[in-house]
Order: sequence, then C-alpha cells, then structure tokens
Amino acid sequence: MLRMRTLIAAVIALGAAACGDILSYSNPNSPDKTLALSRPTDVENLISGAYNTAYNAMHGTAAALGVQMLSASFESYSALGNYNMGVRAAMPRVSIDNSRGAPPSENPGSAYDYLRLERAARAAALGLQSLNRTGFTTGSAARDARARSFAHFVKGFALGNLALAYDSGAVVTEYDDPTVVPPLVSYDSLMKVALSFLDSAITIAGGTAPAGSASDWFPLPGTWMDNRTPASMSAANFVALLRGLKARFRAEVARTPAERAAVNWAAVVADGQAALGTDFVLNLNSGSGWGEAIIGNLARYGNWAQGNFFMLAFADTSHTGTVYQFDTWLATTPVYNRQPFLVRTPDLRFPAGATRTVQSAVAAPAGTFGFPYYSNRAAVNDACGDAITCGYYDHFRFIVTMNAANQVGPWTFYTRAETNLLIAEGLIRQNQIASALPWIDSTRVRAGLPSLVAAAIPDTLTRVPGGTACVPRVPDAAQSYKGTICGNLWEALKYEMRLETAFTGWGEWYFHERGWGDLPEGTPFHWPVPYSEMDARVHPFYNMGGVGLPGGSAKGTYGLWGGGLY
Repeated sequence: MLRMRTLIAAVIALGAAACGDILSYSNPNSPDKTLALSRPTDVENLISGAYNTAYNAMHGTAAALGVQMLSASFESYSALGNYNMGVRAAMPRVSIDNSRGAPPSENPGSAYDYLRLERAARAAALGLQSLNRTGFTTGSAARDARARSFAHFVKGFALGNLALAYDSGAVVTEYDDPTVVPPLVSYDSLMKVALSFLDSAITIAGGTAPAGSASDWFPLPGTWMDNRTPASMSAANFVALLRGLKARFRAEVARTPAERAAVNWAAVVADGQAALGTDFVLNLNSGSGWGEAIIGNLARYGNWAQGNFFMLAFADTSHTGTVYQFDTWLATTPVYNRQPFLVRTPDLRFPAGATRTVQSAVAAPAGTFGFPYYSNRAAVNDACGDAITCGYYDHFRFIVTMNAANQVGPWTFYTRAETNLLIAEGLIRQNQIASALPWIDSTRVRAGLPSLVAAAIPDTLTRVPGGTACVPRVPDAAQSYKGTICGNLWEALKYEMRLETAFTGWGEWYFHERGWGDLPEGTPFHWPVPYSEMDARVHPFYNMGGVGLPGGSAKGTYGLWGGGLY
C-alpha cells in the first residue's frame, strides 16, 4: 500500500511537470483525505477505530504471531502445522522463513501483526492531522483533547507492541506525508518513540479538563475500549492503564539477559506503582469486533493446545525419599522415552488429587479469577507431541468464555499480577530485596505457597521455603539438568509471572522469557520486517532465528539447547 502511494505520487508529479496547467483538472473519483475526514464524527470514529485495529492485529485471528509465541515460549504446545504452531515448537529451533516462497503460515501469517499495527498507528496519525487543521473541531475543546489523547495512546500502543515483536519498524506521526514510505528504525528506537506517544496521551488526559460538556471529556465512550474492569475508563483510570503499559513495554522490549538487566528499572517500578490497581478485563464479544480468536481456537480444539509439561512440572513436589518424580523424568534417556506423570503440588492453580481420575473431575473456575488455572484432561483427549512437552494438563482459566460461550464474556487482557511482579523484579535488580518480597507474595500466598516475607529471604540465591514441598523446583545446572533443586528468588518470581500471565495479553511468556534467557537455544527472539515491506523500500529481506544464526537465542537457562536434548 505504501509503495503504491509512492508510485501514485511520483506519477502525479511527473504529469504535472510535463503538462503544466493545460490538462489540469480535479478528479472527483480520487480519494480526498481532507474531504473524507471533514466531519467530527468521521475523525472520532477513525481514532477510536484505530485502537480496535491494533487490538485485532494481535487478537483478531489465530493466523498471526500469537500462537507462534505461545509455542516458542512453552506457554502452550501443539504439533500441528496450523499457523506455524508446530514449527515454532519444534526442537531444534528453526529460522523464521521470510521469503516470497514461504508457506502461508509464515507469510502472510508472520506479517499480519506488522501490517495492521502500522495501519492502526497511521489511522491515529491521520486523525491527529485533522484535529490540527485550522478551524477544525469535534465540537468542543474537551472533546478535541480527549480525541488527541486517545490518538497518541493508539500510536504508542501500536508501535510499542510492534517494537516488542519485530526487529524494526516505521515511526508514524501526524507530521508525515502518508504517500511517502517511512524509513525503518530499530526496535529499541521505535520503543522510545512509542513511550513518548504514551507520555503525550498521559499529559493530556492527566491535565485539567478543557472547556466543554461533561460528556465531552472522560470517561471514554464504552465502545472505544470495550472494557469490563474497570467499568468506567475515567481520565484517572486511563492514565493508570497507560502507566502500566509503559512498565510492560520497558521490560518486555529486551531481547537478551544483558538488555533486560539494562532496563530502566526505577522507571518500571514508578510506572508500575502508578498503574491500575486491578486487572484490565475486556468484555469479549467476537460479533462486535472484540474477540480473542487465538485462545478461542486453542480452547475449542484439544490438539491445538496443551500445557507444556516441562514448565508445569516445576510445580510438582512428589518424591520418594530424596528422588523427585521430576528428577527421574529429567534423567530418563533417551529423551523420547520420557513419560508424563501426575503433578501433585500445594499450588492451588493446579487440580488437587492423588489420581488422574480425581484431578480430571475438578471443575473449571466459575470466573476468570478462580482456581484452578489448569485442568487434568480426560485421557481420551490426550494428544502427545514430543516427550518434553507431553503431559496431562491444559490451561482452562478462561474456558467458559473461550469455549462454551464462543468468545463472549470476560477475559483478562492485562493483569495487575504482571505489574506487581515487574515491580518486584525492578526492586530486586536495584538490590531492594525486602521491598520486593511482598509483591511476589501477592500471588504466591493466595495460591497456597509459603510466604517469602515470612521466610525473610535475604538475597537472590537463598532457596524458597517449603522444604521437601518447595515450589518451584527447577532443573539444576550443577546436576547437568538431570535433577532438580528448590528455586531461588528469581525462579519464584518467574514462576509466578508465568502462571499469572498464562493465556492473558499477547506473547507474555515469550517476551519475558527471552529477556530472562529462558528460551531454548536458537528460538527466534523477534520477527523480521515482512519481505513485502522490505520490497517497498527496495531493501533485501532476510530470515531470523535458528541455532547459531542471527536473531536466535542462546542456550536457555534450563539447559534447553538446539539439539533438542539437555
């Protein structure tokens, strides 16, 4: 589209130079942006609709990055070829194929989010251009300011998420010529711009309401974000939501442990403490454009999604003497001889019971905030893939909304738990251990695990409390990853982050795990700019990821490496 606009502009310019005014005329069939956005309702609809475009870029279809990130990060597992789930889950990890001849799951699948996020940012920028026109108003100063704030938010939201997923992208502003292909900038530069856009939105919404009727200011019209909690997107709630997004963006943009350590953690803590005090819950309705197609499909089809057994086994505490089930499983060679086992744990997020029959009878939570988060599926529905991922458990925290109700009902788009844990990580990285412990306990204790505060954990090396029933237990590097050990403070934080963000948001495990260094070796840690966009810029396109290749993760924290063995 951008390439076509450039071509059209070039042809028009050449024709004007050759013919002067002799053949000049106004073509009534040519789109006129100013005319198309001449009415206040047109501009407001464009700006508010731009957020829906950005949201659906990430959640409107399963044929995009979401399911790939779920598989790559062990948040979910499927061996199916649909939408590259099996490709991203396979070990050894392979590159993202960004060629013209790539299968549809790669292109346009891997390009879907990129194109629509850029499109959303452009729509918001066009709305701002209209607001900047001399004499234009949507009806009052308050209404204009509300639209401006929301448009800046959309730009920041769209480009910030693009910076999380892709290695580079185009900065889009209201001062651009939309007929010119904008240059690409690296993900870190793009994120800085996205954060500045969010700051602009915060400054406007956080200021004094301009002149106008009460309905012209906040709260936002209900259709703009379709939120269920908080029930009203007041100016204060809107600012708090954006502060939480800033905390997330600052932390999640890191591609490596070195980049994660270099994050401005003081800013993350400050933003997190000013964020929403609750989850941001959407009132899903796929019929009105606010669905969650990815998780909807995963919940509906048994072989599309399984809980990845390797990560879920961190919860298990069952043992005979000093030998834990997880130890035996890890020590089993060759790897393909490993068999899943029953996870028995004090963690209330898992079904209780000493047999699979008992665990399978545990009912799904009535709402999105109840326990357990995982189910032990009926054995008839097992669909094992490889021996690392094969287990008995599925995520069903949102099963009522996603499956029985067909994407109608509440779904947690952004969790307060994630904010709490980002605050904790920021405090730990600033060596404020005692201050970090309550933030981790905020979910850990609620789930039935021993308090870190009560144990007075003094540093990042001390093992979590619980003795022989400690959670999490993690593969131990000192035992060549063939045995387990009680996790330390870092592992307790990461364990909570995984369980509390599972199947919420977009790419939650993937973005956090690449920064922690937990992804298996060779996992692509971001996607390349789609080949079609590179063609528009007359630049060569390229692949990303794979063992020992550009964009591929180093060997993971838990010994997961490119050969598929550890």
